[in-house]
Amino acid sequence: MTYPTLPFAGCEFATFRAADGVTPDQLLAASQRVRQQFLLLQPGFVEHALLQSDDGLWADVVLADSRASAEAICQRFMQNEACLAYLALIAPDSAKLTFWSRYDATSTTPGGGPAR
Repeated sequence: MTYPTLPFAGCEFATFRAADGVTPDQLLAASQRVRQQFLLLQPGFVEHALLQSDDGLWADVVLADSRASAEAICQRFMQNEACLAYLALIAPDSAKLTFWSRYDATSTTPGGGPAR
């Protein structure tokens, strides 16, 4: 299967564990509400994915048109009701949040700079 290359240059990548008693279906439903009620309305938003590893670790990935956009989206996250409900499903002190700039041949402006 071939997937189209997404035009993104920045990323917010967060890993976390679900809070006790929270099911994958609950996380997925909350993640979809975040996408519909928050992410799709944000300037610079490109794509969102919720991932799970074999050991139960989750990753929430937000792709944006720049790293600056990814950081700005994240800063507004705490001001949205759907986002706060999603965060309530995450185990306390388990989240690790990082920001990334894209640097590869398919990007056009990784982190605001030229592609390599």
